Parts: sequence; structure tokens; C-alpha cells
Amino acid sequence: MSSKGERRKQEKRAKQKKKRNAASVRRTRQSARLAPKSLAEVTGWPVGECFVSENWYEHGPYVHAIFTRRASDGALAGAVFEVDLAERGLVVAKPLSGLTDGMLQSELVTRSQEHAMVSHDGPLVAKLVEVATAMTEEAGGRLPRALAAAREIFGDVSADDCPHDLKTGAPPPPPPARRPGIIARALDKLFGG
Repeated sequence: MSSKGERRKQEKRAKQKKKRNAASVRRTRQSARLAPKSLAEVTGWPVGECFVSENWYEHGPYVHAIFTRRASDGALAGAVFEVDLAERGLVVAKPLSGLTDGMLQSELVTRSQEHAMVSHDGPLVAKLVEVATAMTEEAGGRLPRALAAAREIFGDVSADDCPHDLKTGAPPPPPPARRPGIIARALDKLFGG
């Protein structure tokens, strides 16, 4: 049988749990009220932080990219993209209309497994998506179903404003190893190298 003190502790824990659950429900409802129905509704919001994998400038990299917009009241919306500039083109396009700061951090951590995500400007993300889309279409591949919805977030941000060139296709093979010259081989034989 439990003592009177143990029952009070159980009741207290139950009340605290109920309060935490109620607070969680309030936060969820508030973010649902702030969340736009589609990303087309957020194109008037200022561009927020944008991120790309740190290897984006290499030849034919696999890149994760995140584009966000943030309203003056703190509401956040974004889209996540994955591009394979070596072969497949656009692999993933996912709109994130009910985004929170915690969800954004979670996406960054998840997508930083192979290469760290670094902050970059929005036009680079738009250009990555545009180039990868063209690659997929040229190869006759299938574009992600959510591409149109995810692209809406770009609004007036154009890939044409990105000053960077993207290197697509398979990376070139490394140059063949040079054989040592006749003098170097003779010296190696002479001195036992």
C-alpha cells in the first residue's frame, strides 16, 4: 500500500504532466495558426536564413539545401532540397510550411551527417534547384511530386542573381601518376632508393 506522501507525489507529477501537455498543445495550435496554407502565401516575407552543404562548389557534389522565409511576427516557412549534380539532378523537394526554429535545427542536424551545412544566400539555393531540375529533365528522370509546392517559396529570388558556376557531371578522373625520369631512376638504382 502506498503512503500518503507517495500519493501526493504521484498527484503532483500527474498535474505537472498535464500542464506540460497543455502547453505543448497550445504551442502546436499557435504554430498551426501562424502556418501558411501554401508557400505561395509567404513570398512577401523577407528571406530568412538559407543553408547549403559545404561541398556545393565541388565538381558533381551531392548537396542538401534549405531556403527559408521569416515573417515579422516570427512565423517561419521553408523548403528542403537534395540535388545530385553528378548524375540524377533533383532528388528531393519538400515544402515546410509549418516550420519552427526547432524543426529547422533538426533538419540542419539531419542533413549535416556527411557534409556540414553552411549559411549562404538564397539565389544559390534557387540555382542549385534550377540546374538540378534541368539535369533530371534532360536525363528523362522523374521530378519530385512536391517540387512545384516547394519552389513557390523562392518568389522573386532568382537563380540568375547567383554569381557562382555549378560544376555538374562526374568529377574528372585524377591525372595518371608520373613515372620518374631516367635520371631519377638511375639515381635510385645507384643509391638503393
